[in-house]
Amino acid sequence: MTTTQSGDGRTTKTTPGRRAIAAHLRQRPLLVGLIALGIVVLMLSSYLDFGKMYTLNAFLLACMGAIALNLLMGTAGQVSVGNAAFLGVGGFSAAYFVSHNLMFPLDVILAALVSAVVGILIGLPALRLSGLYLALATLAGHFLVVFVGTEYQSHEEKVGGFPMEGLFTDSDPLAALQYWSFMLFGIVALVILGAAMLMRSKTGRALRIIRDHPAVAPMLGIAVARYKLTVFAIASAIIGLQGALAAHLNGFVVVENFTLVVAFSYLAMIIVGGMDSIAGAVIGAAVVIGLPVFVPDLLDVVFGSTAEAYAPQVSQMMYGALVVLFIVASPNGIIGWIRARGRRSSASAGVEADSAVEPR
Repeated sequence: MTTTQSGDGRTTKTTPGRRAIAAHLRQRPLLVGLIALGIVVLMLSSYLDFGKMYTLNAFLLACMGAIALNLLMGTAGQVSVGNAAFLGVGGFSAAYFVSHNLMFPLDVILAALVSAVVGILIGLPALRLSGLYLALATLAGHFLVVFVGTEYQSHEEKVGGFPMEGLFTDSDPLAALQYWSFMLFGIVALVILGAAMLMRSKTGRALRIIRDHPAVAPMLGIAVARYKLTVFAIASAIIGLQGALAAHLNGFVVVENFTLVVAFSYLAMIIVGGMDSIAGAVIGAAVVIGLPVFVPDLLDVVFGSTAEAYAPQVSQMMYGALVVLFIVASPNGIIGWIRARGRRSSASAGVEADSAVEPR
């Protein structure tokens, strides 16, 4: 049993059992969210057509990249526009290993490890740079990866990209995408659990101190360089894993898929969804991936079928407008807005309860 003293002088006794119950209660929202996501994936995969199933799988893949970037930028405060670059590293690494007869899942695992190494190399400037300067350093890393990928693609004479072995090829195409959704949900669940453990651990607390108080962190005995390189390696490995899985899902790897537009779309995900929040990353991924799917239907209803041709441009303008909206109105994104509403509702309920017991 341990004894703690509150600010008003009262003494509170806690036991290991109570601490375990408190830890369990803190885990409940995470478990509820995972169960809800699993139910949504199961329900949607049972009736979606081929195109919508591909979008569902793209959303699950995007969750991985958004969570990784949110861990890097939201929790650790390390600005990066390198998502597309690490997707490329993962995809091209998987293609290289497949060409040397290393099949799934070994090629995917090795691609994630290669991405982690590249992430450490690109993260080295983070030891001395921050903010806009660090973003420019990761931008340089993006162009370097694109250059290497272009040269590798030209050297191997793969103008149309590197073909990749498909998974679940014994099934019909729609069933194969359904199996993909189940597998990707399992991987996303592991990524969510791992990220949650990291964010709530000593490492997560150290990363937030480095983010909020960079000058104070070394004085507290925090190994700043080690923590920064570690978070770059972890985030890069997750994004590289995503890129390798996407290569198998698409059936090919081509350098034209890894553009700055892709990198900025992941920035939009975590800004719209909410920084330093796993739920925010998932919500942001759903918004950015889902808009191109639902915007054509919306345009068809409002302006007629001729407007569907402008759906991609309208989608990009819409999530660009969402980024500006949340930066101005709710810097913590959708999840921050939800939490603020909840706090206001609780405060209002407390005021009403207090007024109800006041003597008249």
